[in-house]
Amino acid sequence: MKSSRPAIGRLIRHTAPLLILLLLTTLLFWWYLLGSGDKLRHATISQAQLRAQQVNVAVSQAASMMFFNVDQAAVRLIESFLDDSRAVFSAKVAAVVKDFPHNSILQVGIIDADGYLSYSSLGTADRIYLGDREHFKVHLDRTDDGLFISKPVLGRVSQQWSIQFSKPIRAQGQLRGVFVLSVSTAYLHDKLVTLQLGLNDTISILRTSGEFLARDRNQQEALRNPVPGDRPYIAADPGTSGFFTTSSSVDRVERMFHWIRLSDYPVVISLGLSEQDILSPVDAAITQDKLRGLLATASLWCMAIGMILLMSRMMMQAERKMAFEHAAHHDSLTGLKNRAGLIDGLDAMIIAAAGPNASFWVLFMDLDGFKPINDLHGHAVGDEILCAVGQRLSGCVRHGDLVARMGGDEFVVISQSAHSESEAQALADRIHATLASPIQIGAHRLTVGISIGMAQYPRDGASTDELLAKSDQAMYADKRQKAH
Repeated sequence: MKSSRPAIGRLIRHTAPLLILLLLTTLLFWWYLLGSGDKLRHATISQAQLRAQQVNVAVSQAASMMFFNVDQAAVRLIESFLDDSRAVFSAKVAAVVKDFPHNSILQVGIIDADGYLSYSSLGTADRIYLGDREHFKVHLDRTDDGLFISKPVLGRVSQQWSIQFSKPIRAQGQLRGVFVLSVSTAYLHDKLVTLQLGLNDTISILRTSGEFLARDRNQQEALRNPVPGDRPYIAADPGTSGFFTTSSSVDRVERMFHWIRLSDYPVVISLGLSEQDILSPVDAAITQDKLRGLLATASLWCMAIGMILLMSRMMMQAERKMAFEHAAHHDSLTGLKNRAGLIDGLDAMIIAAAGPNASFWVLFMDLDGFKPINDLHGHAVGDEILCAVGQRLSGCVRHGDLVARMGGDEFVVISQSAHSESEAQALADRIHATLASPIQIGAHRLTVGISIGMAQYPRDGASTDELLAKSDQAMYADKRQKAH
């Protein structure tokens, strides 16, 4: 036993760092696992918010268009009421009702200045008093001719729940009556139902004062019970939107709501997604991950020492290989592809471009006026100039194009996105334009020009050497032309 103690001590000394690393790895694993669960919940909520916002924007646009159509129809019919005969006016009313979706318009009516229904598209002959209705009284105190949207009311003529869209009828500055267009709440409900939201999700159209105009679930209860006054969209500014989470005032389901206040009308579209429905699958997945984590931790403590050593060795080798490969194909100054990377990329493009209509353009570039800057201000400034040029060239190209530094002040762009000479020239013009702006290096504002030569595959060459040589020759021709 005594002879084994030094060996045990050496074993402990040698394995202690690995055991500490194993402990730290385990703690890190659980920190990551628990953090991932939180991130997954947040990401799920973010995705749900994005989905709610997208649906709500679409519904808001449709609702705004419907209100606009109602507004415009009201304007046209008021003009007809004042200018045309009753028969012509009735015909135009019938045409407007027909233009709207089936069963959406319950009634078009005119309330005279005394508050009595003087005209109804339903053709009633009864003298019905409507002077106590909100959509009539509101125009007695308002001087503008804006469209008013009432809370849902049970029609005394139609005997159906509807929303009254009303506008004043004025002549020579005097109120002659009120035009009313009644939109069915049942129609709005049916349109909302077609969105086919989740089982416990809901969407509503409300006035900014809190009264429901329509709801896809429990509509009758909602129409009789406005939302609490603490909702953030109550009296919200036009065009605003936001999120909040609360229990629904109609069915007490906890939901995450997204709301949009329409820009032109005092109406809010509110979409509520059930938090439980959103997060239950995520929470179940997180629980499963924790169980798997327990099993993984137990296995880790049984096998981790050898695996960690092996993985560390493999990772180090992989990192070295990636670093070597990156250094072999990238310019250490600008981070762009170097000559070797350019040639490999160009070879690959030639192989991929095999086909009767395949083509791409090679733009060979050389900076004008770079050497005097380098000589006057030093190589450090010159290097910064080259880096700035590389960044500007990268900003000129599109996805799939390649930018490389051949060496010195020579750059090459291979454009697969340019399909014609005019498009390649447009790219060259963009490069000229972006390099025309001075480059700020410390206290110096320096400007360099650029000469560009272009070659097209396969017109000007079918190999890497031919294309580079052809574009190089074209670049020197461009430089000589500038010199003259």
